[in-house]
Order: sequence, then C-alpha cells, then structure tokens
Amino acid sequence: MRIPIFFGESREICPCPECQSPLKHRDYRLRIMKLDGGVKKILRVERLQCTNEGCRRIHNALPDCLTPYKHYASEVISGVLDEIITPDDLEDEDYPCEATMLRWKHWLMVNYVRIDGYLKSIGHRLLGFDQRLLESRISLLEKIRLSNDCWLEAILRMIYNSGGFLVPS
Repeated sequence: MRIPIFFGESREICPCPECQSPLKHRDYRLRIMKLDGGVKKILRVERLQCTNEGCRRIHNALPDCLTPYKHYASEVISGVLDEIITPDDLEDEDYPCEATMLRWKHWLMVNYVRIDGYLKSIGHRLLGFDQRLLESRISLLEKIRLSNDCWLEAILRMIYNSGGFLVPS
C-alpha cells in the first residue's frame, strides 16, 4: 500500500522561540500523521535553523494538523479529549487504541495548569489584557475548548509560537 506524501512550507520569516533571531530554511523531514480509521499520511515538514551563531537550534515547522510528539492528527486527539471519539466507536475500533486515548487524557491533565498559565501570559503580554486576567480563576483553556472545534490546534499554535512548550507524556 502506498501512502501519499503531502508537502508544506512556511513563507513567513519566523523568529527562533529561544532567542528571537530569524530562522532560515534548513531541510525537510518526513513525518507520519495517523488519522482515524487507521489511515496514514506522510507529511514533509520543513525544518528551520536559527541564524544566531550562539544558538543555531533547529526547529520543525509543524502544520496545525500535527501535535508535537504525537503521530495522530490534532483533530483525532481533540476528539478523544472531548470524548467524541471513544473506545466504543466501531468506526474507530482500533485507531487509536484505548491505551493511547488514556495517555492523551493523562497528557492533558499533566499540562492543564501549564496550558492555562501560558494562555493567560500570552493574553497579558502579547494581547495587552489587564493584570486581572493573570489573577483570575477563569480557565482560558476551558473557555477555548467550549468555543472552538479546533481548540487544540489553536492553543498549541499560541503556546509553541510564543516560545512555550508542553511536557510530553
């Protein structure tokens, strides 16, 4: 069985999340993306290198459909986290397996406070929201989850593009 390869390349001049210096194209790497029902796609992901001689770090320019350190599409992961996709689905019977679904739920639980902190920090630093946002008990993660079907893609883009990261589990 042949798996189709999809290409992606950024046209933006992105800053390095570590030192804010410009990134330049380095090369590409292939990345498998698993969809529900066992379908696999291969994506060609652009790798960028920092131009700062003191940094020179390499970064993958992941498209929104991928989650860092995960092989499944972001929409599948968010479907599991929102319990739209469950182990009882006959359509998705073996993809992903129940153990993987539990790992994703654990991953979200481990990163929950971190995600909410990043969202509040980004809102305050970059969007100019009031200091009260940082002190509030409002969960921005829950607000985004309830208001947007693509919530996982949106929060990952905000966190990783602002230089943050989530703990893999």
